[in-house]
Amino acid sequence: MDEGFGQVILAALLGAFCGLLLGLMMSHLAQYFSFLMGRQVSGHLWTIASAVLGAVGFACWAAWGNGAGASMDTPGGIAEQ
Repeated sequence: MDEGFGQVILAALLGAFCGLLLGLMMSHLAQYFSFLMGRQVSGHLWTIASAVLGAVGFACWAAWGNGAGASMDTPGGIAEQ
C-alpha cells in the first residue's frame, strides 16, 4: 500500500470521506439558512457531489502530484544552510 495503485485507492477513499464531511456540513448550513429565510430547501446533492469531487481530487493528487511526500518534506531554510 506504500506505493503505486494502492496509494491512489487509499487517497480516493480518504478524499471521499473528507468530501462527505464537507458536503454534510454545507447541506446542513444550506438547510438552516433557507429555513431562516422562510424557504425549505433540501440540499443533499451537496453531500454526494462533494464526496465525488473529494475522491477525484485526492486520487489525482496521489497519482500525479507528490502526494503525501510533499507534506512530509522539511523546507530548506536559513537554519539548514
